[in-house]
Amino acid sequence: MMHDSWKMISSAAAGPRSPVLLLHTLGASAATWAPLLAEPSGDRRVAAIDLPGHGARAEEAFTVDAALSDAAHAMDAIGPGPVHVVGSGLGSCIALRLATRYPDEVRSVVVASFAPTEAEAADTRMAATSRALQETTMAAFGADYLAATLLSKDPLVAPAMSTALQDIRPESFLSALRAALLWSPDEEDIWPMPVLLARGEGDRGVTASRALAFGHRIGARYVELNDVGHLAYLEDPRGFWGVVSAFISHVEASCAL
Repeated sequence: MMHDSWKMISSAAAGPRSPVLLLHTLGASAATWAPLLAEPSGDRRVAAIDLPGHGARAEEAFTVDAALSDAAHAMDAIGPGPVHVVGSGLGSCIALRLATRYPDEVRSVVVASFAPTEAEAADTRMAATSRALQETTMAAFGADYLAATLLSKDPLVAPAMSTALQDIRPESFLSALRAALLWSPDEEDIWPMPVLLARGEGDRGVTASRALAFGHRIGARYVELNDVGHLAYLEDPRGFWGVVSAFISHVEASCAL
């Protein structure tokens, strides 16, 4: 069963084409997808959920199993499937896991702003983040994070992200960060569905070489997004959705041949 606090926001459309499930980045919420959900989606339903420990579920603990369970429930709720799954950062990690667990229910995967991290770099970031959260508030930490991450200096670019970062509990943030940093695909992992790996050209957290190597490992098509950084779907919702919708349309056209 879904948690009482399980939430979903979606576009108005609910047509015959395969729906899209959006999984947000670390420290964010379903609300951070609102500008993208306002973009035209035709007769395709597009929906976003709060992952455990985030958004309306900030009081819950984050676990990968809970995130996968809720994402699976969401796929059922927005169906009929199979569903295109789009993730950013932490959401990308969950999307890839979801696709290996439910390959028949996932039509395609879009991985944005994500590539596995080497163990030493992951340990260094976990330690630094843990120290920072002990020394300051989530609001101050979030403000510093956005200042260092967003290419745009427009304060109106990501108000929902700022709110979500203020609300999340430090222990949930660290648990989710650990899950994203320490995951890497097993040798036997395969993704039989089409996969797109998107990287913002100004992403300081995921280098082009890491993204390209990971894209090759999972058999993904690779694309760089212009004039955005690590939080591409926040900085340019229209451009991000344009790339995603074009990929999804290509997948569906190819399947129809």
